[in-house]
Amino acid sequence: MLLLSTVVNMATSLVTLRRMEHVDRIAVLGLQVTPDQLPFVDHPIDIILNEKGVDFHVITTTTQDDDDDAIIVGFFLTDEDVGRTYDFISSDDATTSSATTTTSSSIDLGLRKFLIDQKHQGQGFGGAAACQLQTYVHDSYPQYKNLLLTVNCRNTAAAHVYRTAGFQCDGEDDLYLGGAVGPQI
Repeated sequence: MLLLSTVVNMATSLVTLRRMEHVDRIAVLGLQVTPDQLPFVDHPIDIILNEKGVDFHVITTTTQDDDDDAIIVGFFLTDEDVGRTYDFISSDDATTSSATTTTSSSIDLGLRKFLIDQKHQGQGFGGAAACQLQTYVHDSYPQYKNLLLTVNCRNTAAAHVYRTAGFQCDGEDDLYLGGAVGPQI
């Protein structure tokens, strides 16, 4: 099992990314987001019931004093067929982008539904997890070169976390205008 960890708050907590196991479902179903975040991410129960053909991952934290007592503070999913999932991304042999369509190749993996439980937001867990994503995905899915995601333009907190973690926008002018709650970068 692949585990990556980052220290948060320097001496207090470790953040780890790993694949979700069946035993994790109850904890994941208990994760909540604030009402103002619901336009950008669904409740975990809806995600688990409705998402097919994807891999689920959890974000855990432990104190340095007690590695055996990990708690799940968030989760996300990876989509190996991101071109199937999003109609504005088409499958092709090269990766390009335009104002309306991003072309996804067999070297692209999608990142979706990234969330941190509302009780644990503002403590650095999201940023620590986002900083690990590229290494975690590379180690877990070595066949993929790129990690693709979209962020709603109104979700400035998420965009800031991703940019701080090293994600780059293909172009601010290349907005997907068909998002359910507005344009996405």
